[in-house]
Amino acid sequence: MWTPTDPNALPSQNETLYAKKAQTRIAAWKNEIQDRRAWIAPVRKLPTEILAQIFVYYSSFSRLAPITITEVCHFWRQVIFTTPQAWSFIYSGGHLCEDELRYLPLFLERSKPCLVHIRISESSKYDRHWFSNQISFSLSILITAHLNRISCLDIHDLDVERLSNVIFPNLTRLEITGSIQNDFPLNKVHFPSLQYLDCRACRLVSGPPGTEYPPLQYLSFYADPYQRWVQVVKGCARSLRALAVRGTFFNEDTIPVISFVFPVLTYLALEEYTKSNSRSPSPLLHAVTPKLVSYEETFLSSHLPILLHEDVRHVVHLRTNSSSQIVHYSSLRFLQLNLILPHENYFISSMETLLKPLREDPTVCPAVEEIEFFSLRNIYDDSPGKWERMKTEAKEKVQTPRSWIKLTLFEGPSALPGSLVDIQCKHGTPHQ
Repeated sequence: MWTPTDPNALPSQNETLYAKKAQTRIAAWKNEIQDRRAWIAPVRKLPTEILAQIFVYYSSFSRLAPITITEVCHFWRQVIFTTPQAWSFIYSGGHLCEDELRYLPLFLERSKPCLVHIRISESSKYDRHWFSNQISFSLSILITAHLNRISCLDIHDLDVERLSNVIFPNLTRLEITGSIQNDFPLNKVHFPSLQYLDCRACRLVSGPPGTEYPPLQYLSFYADPYQRWVQVVKGCARSLRALAVRGTFFNEDTIPVISFVFPVLTYLALEEYTKSNSRSPSPLLHAVTPKLVSYEETFLSSHLPILLHEDVRHVVHLRTNSSSQIVHYSSLRFLQLNLILPHENYFISSMETLLKPLREDPTVCPAVEEIEFFSLRNIYDDSPGKWERMKTEAKEKVQTPRSWIKLTLFEGPSALPGSLVDIQCKHGTPHQ
């Protein structure tokens, strides 16, 4: 490289030309250094195995993530192409967009031989016709060809009539967030490996005598007043760890007492939707639950003086909108109370009503440590600061029933241990 004779002297015309050429070469070297920085980036030092795990995790939460990863660099493209598990998460919104339809065969092909997780979050014209041969793109044929690889299926609605000849040999998790056209045909023939079933808006109907049911561990469904679900629950009772039932538990007709035994059940949620005056007992009233530690009991009317379940001696976590039966919870430590708020003026009185049993009798729930108040009714949208004002007022006026009990207010409840909210499939896919 050129060096001037005297750095302190004024440059000659030739020396100025040499200086400009040197500056040009330096600028080119700087650009080359910037281009090569990607080669020394920390991410390039990660072993392929760790990078593959990162890609799998990212793909489980983001639609079309593998496609995006292939466009980053050649190295990432090689890693994602040799990581079939990252292609096994197939998500879609309510209406399958053109890209999702175009990439669906690609995801199913590149995910081989891994089990796949399919989620279509809302109702669409494709959902009900997955098992029909009448739609363009032959979506039903494509899915049916991979039935043995579907591990998780999360859809909005489903035409049960099209399931009559379909078997899901490896399906362990099924969630139906909408409704079905007919009663749900739950049996071990169609779902031999099913462990998690959430069909909160669907009615379960027992099969003919001798029907075998899948080895369910987690079950959520809607209960009709005819109690056609009873035999299904009895058939799965020995394996159930979490059970959530919403609907009508009471029948106006006199029915015999039903015997349930849940040897490993740790979570139970019962929501009674009707204002029934029936004196017939809840089908789950006398259920034996020796391992139950988390329990939710909710009534359409918070003053309904009827027990839905009585074996609560080991319950540690309770969520309810009525404290009238709280005396039965001798092991209770954490209490969540749902405020039914008809009007802002009743906020303080609603809290005091729920705390009354604890104030009046120190022997009621002697082990309780924390009480959470919350409301699922979104009545604060008209004034963003209303909820904060109400919380401040409650802190000033509502005293804890006992000095050691922590009293808090939340906009929504935290999940109870063992509930269906936090359950993951055995391959690590979170429930969302």
